[in-house]
Amino acid sequence: MENIESKLLHTKAMLYAMLAFLLVVLFSVSFVKTKEPDMGCGTKTNEAFCGTESSHSLSPEFQKGKELFVVNCASYHNKNMRDDLTDPTLAGVETRWAAFPRKDLYRFIRGSQAMIKEGHPRAVELWQKHKPTPMNDFPSLTDEDIEAILLYIER
Repeated sequence: MENIESKLLHTKAMLYAMLAFLLVVLFSVSFVKTKEPDMGCGTKTNEAFCGTESSHSLSPEFQKGKELFVVNCASYHNKNMRDDLTDPTLAGVETRWAAFPRKDLYRFIRGSQAMIKEGHPRAVELWQKHKPTPMNDFPSLTDEDIEAILLYIER
């Protein structure tokens, strides 16, 4: 009788161990999946169907924009592009700057504080909303670099 109870306890312990292992694996898989920006399925008209790549995401410009975003922007802007983090949401940035020449957006990305000091209305508005944390300057980004980042942001 004692031997049967011992075997049952051993079997029960093995089942609990396997269950714990499966939970760890499931948690790990779900954690890894959330590392990529979650834009949601069908949230934009140029977005591919769920689980497939869009033609945008396969382009060299898009890949360049993604790399530049990761290196320069990801620690300050939310990776989902829709929520504020340290700095404002990026989704729709081109629309929010549409009232100004495109070169103003480039200038802001390259040197926001200079534009704020000049009194540029959009730059001042952003500063008022998000101060005291100034945006880093990126004077080495070319127009093509900025366009690639914008392509990645607006995917």
